Amino acid sequence: MRNSESYSSIELTLLLEHCVNEWVIIVTASDIIHPLLAFQIKELASRLDLPYDVMEVPFHRYVLGVGSKASPWYSEYAQCVARKSVIQVKPFGVHDAVRMTSKRVLRLQKSQTVCIYHLTHETVDGMMQRHLRYWKAEAGNTSRVELKRSLRSILKLTVNLLVRRRNLFRGSAGIALSFAYLSYFLMKYVYQWEKRRGDHRAYETMRSDILRQWDSVQSSTNRPSTSMDSE
Repeated sequence: MRNSESYSSIELTLLLEHCVNEWVIIVTASDIIHPLLAFQIKELASRLDLPYDVMEVPFHRYVLGVGSKASPWYSEYAQCVARKSVIQVKPFGVHDAVRMTSKRVLRLQKSQTVCIYHLTHETVDGMMQRHLRYWKAEAGNTSRVELKRSLRSILKLTVNLLVRRRNLFRGSAGIALSFAYLSYFLMKYVYQWEKRRGDHRAYETMRSDILRQWDSVQSSTNRPSTSMDSE
């Protein structure tokens, strides 16, 4: 079990390397699990004849207090319980660092209450502070190809929110959360662009150049006057 707000690929790899149990549940500090679901998962994982490698468990994500379909983050299930042997960690991942390699998935009974509650981003300030960490992490190894992929993702997500999920038509909560959702990917693109651009010395160069101009002007102003100057 991992107790953190987000994962790095290195941390997840170390977690799996040192985990001695066959089954792993991946949760964060924002997660709280209903006791009945915890007992059900434990009972299933203890069965030697269980013909599955992954458990898809009821998982409800709340963002800024909203867990309804008005939220772009709305979810009903998550694959967060699996045998250690089928968990693959992707390099440079943050939110999508884990992939399950087995298709033998057991979906538990759907429930709005007996589930894992993901209670994240209690305030907008908290959301921005966390996103700042995520943006920097996801800037990672950025290339022109990744910038193009990020741009395509932004366009696809925008169309999805407008057309398929219609979040922008679900009242003020739908509009506000859609803006918050898109802002993450928009600023992720900006951080990737900055990372690829690399040179952050432009302002330093301009400041130095203008200071030299000031020195030059002051020197010429303070020099002794000549007869030609007086004329």
